[in-house]
Amino acid sequence: MIGKKNLQDLLVPDSIRRFQRTFPRLKDRGEIHDVELELLCKDGKRLPVLVNATTICDEQGRFLMTRSTLYDMTERRKMENERLEYSRRLASLSRRLVSTQEKGRRDLSTALHDQTSPNLAAIDINLSLLGKLFPRERSPELTDLLDDTCALLRDTTMSIREICAELRPSLLDYAGLVPALEGYAQQFAKRTGTAVRVNCTNPAQRLTPDKESLLFRVVQEAMTNCAKHASATSIDVDLKHDDGATILTIADDGIGFNPDQIGKSGDKIGLGVINMREISEFIGGKFTINSRPGKGTSISVEL
Repeated sequence: MIGKKNLQDLLVPDSIRRFQRTFPRLKDRGEIHDVELELLCKDGKRLPVLVNATTICDEQGRFLMTRSTLYDMTERRKMENERLEYSRRLASLSRRLVSTQEKGRRDLSTALHDQTSPNLAAIDINLSLLGKLFPRERSPELTDLLDDTCALLRDTTMSIREICAELRPSLLDYAGLVPALEGYAQQFAKRTGTAVRVNCTNPAQRLTPDKESLLFRVVQEAMTNCAKHASATSIDVDLKHDDGATILTIADDGIGFNPDQIGKSGDKIGLGVINMREISEFIGGKFTINSRPGKGTSISVEL
């Protein structure tokens, strides 16, 4: 090969173009480091190499030639490919896990709504009928017992409705993310006394079911954290679809906190924030949180 071939004769087409971009920089700077190229072997296989090179010049500083060292990258590339394949498999497994979790929530919510709630309603009717069948001069103790039982039944029915909404609101499947957020906001406001406003630009635009489910979980987690720790009087939930990006923001006017303390010993809200960050990153989103003591908290997820 000596005197018959140069480096470009041994490179695959993509590497030739990379070499041609890199070579002028080598002549100007006198050296290059860690340039990845691929050689085309005699049997047609590709050999990945890492190139380091320095220039050799004459006494007047004119370029003569280069001295290059090529490191065989076959094993390293193999390990990188194995790592990428492992990452792909892990991501696929995670997606299936989330899908299974959401299906479990949906099935449990449906069972409670379609089976338990009607049964409780029937029991309520039967108790009312039993009350009418007893003599009018029934004992006060019996009247109080029936009234207390009916009150417990109504409270249980309400609790099941709230549990269903927490598990998997049916609006999320049938109408989409925005109606589900609006329904959840109404229930949250009624339960906690905190005013919640939901604003959405282009509400007709839909995301994939997985992304809508997980964005709903972020809102759920943020509002739960707010109810537990923020002492807020109002929460604003904004969903924007703009130029191919989706931005979800949850902001409150609560007491705020120092984000630098998240995860440290004694931190009460760290786990909720970590959950929201992991959910956001799982669907390819960028998670940011802004808060200061006395200045409220704002959480944003950008897809």
